[in-house]
Amino acid sequence: MHAMLQDVTAKKREERRLIHLTRVDALTGLMNRVGFQARLDHAIARARDQKSLLAVFYLDVDRFKQVNDTYGHAVGDALIKAFARRIEGKVRASDAVARIGGDEFTILVEAAGNAQFVREIAHKLNAALGRPFELQNGTLTLAVAASIGVSLWHGEGAVTADLLIARADAMLYEAKQAGRDTFRMTLIDAAAWPGAGQSNA
Repeated sequence: MHAMLQDVTAKKREERRLIHLTRVDALTGLMNRVGFQARLDHAIARARDQKSLLAVFYLDVDRFKQVNDTYGHAVGDALIKAFARRIEGKVRASDAVARIGGDEFTILVEAAGNAQFVREIAHKLNAALGRPFELQNGTLTLAVAASIGVSLWHGEGAVTADLLIARADAMLYEAKQAGRDTFRMTLIDAAAWPGAGQSNA
């Protein structure tokens, strides 16, 4: 009897590295759209099993195009990185933050407890992202803000990652229509959850 052994450790490690790269945003080091979608799919399954409240935030930099047009893309990239760090500083370590393209970010908050807890996060994000950003070693100060949309789901009924993201995006649009630098929030399957409906600050 003959046996052939082959060490595939390096190959498996390289496969994991390549998979990781497909799910990470190169500029910020956050998850990208693909990574966030995968994380959200798992979170939906957990929320359904535990009947827990799940929140998806969708936010962007207000008037980011003006920054790029005025100061150039290098400054725009620096602002995006600084914006990402501030978002991370206002959420829990267990929450997932992603940059899904351009100046758009998403946040996944699992086991949120109640809608008031989610509102407090939105308030903190608006306050933090509304403070001036010091860029280029302090030689440039930019005052921007964030518009935020939030969708909530309580773990019951049919829902998909695409639906949660789409509803949060719709709330983001409403926040912009309300004057920017604010948030709007909606609860999916509102009839089945106390305190249902749409709210803001």
